Amino acid sequence: MKLNKIDPSLSALLALTPEDLERVAAAGQIAVTIVEGRVELRALVTSSGPLPALDGVTVTDQVGNIVTVTTTLDALDPLSEAPTSGTAPASRSA
Repeated sequence: MKLNKIDPSLSALLALTPEDLERVAAAGQIAVTIVEGRVELRALVTSSGPLPALDGVTVTDQVGNIVTVTTTLDALDPLSEAPTSGTAPASRSA
């Protein structure tokens, strides 16, 4: 995983226990939900071209080179390795 391409708040999620992830989701500070045991989150990706199709990653919006995605926590690794992607800061809950 190219951790320098992933926002520190997203990288921190990778080290959390399932119980801690539940607390993060309940607190609403980062747009994280747990659906059927899978951690899903929204992230912003800067991209120099089209993002490749990745399991667990759904593009929900794009404006210029900024792409909003919904992704599973497991998909952060392949997302960070995508040749066209840049940083992926966490979306904040409203």
